[in-house]
Amino acid sequence: LGGWVLDRFPWQQVMFWFSFAISACYLGSMIYGIEAAVILLPLSGLFMSMMYPTLNSKGISCFPVDQHGSVAGVILFFIAVSAAVGPLLMGFVGDIFGHVKYGFYLATGFAILLCLLSGFNLVKDPARHLLTFDAH
Repeated sequence: LGGWVLDRFPWQQVMFWFSFAISACYLGSMIYGIEAAVILLPLSGLFMSMMYPTLNSKGISCFPVDQHGSVAGVILFFIAVSAAVGPLLMGFVGDIFGHVKYGFYLATGFAILLCLLSGFNLVKDPARHLLTFDAH
C-alpha cells in the first residue's frame, strides 16, 4: 500500500498526511478511550509501516553512495533506541502520574510533533538539494 501511494504522490505529501493520520489515531484514542483505541492504534500502524522505509531511504540518500552502509547503521541504531526508550518513557510517565493513559498522552504529543515536522518538511523541503538528481 505504501509503495502504491508513493508511486502516485510526492513523498513529502505522503509523510505529512500519514503522520497526520497517525496523530489523529492517537488523538482519537486519547479522547474516546479504550473502545476507540482497539481500532485506532492498529490502524495507526498501517500508516507507520510506510513511514519507516521512506524515512530510511530518504535519510540514506542524503549521503554519498560510499557512506550508505554506515548511514543505514546509524539510522537503524537510533530507530532501535527509540523503539526501546519510547515504551519505557510511556510506562515511566504512566507510573509517575498514576495511569497508563498519561503514557499515551506522551505518545500522542510525539505523534503531533512528527506531524508538525513533516509539515515543515513539506513546506520548506530542506533536503531538496541533497535528494535532487543532478545529471551534470
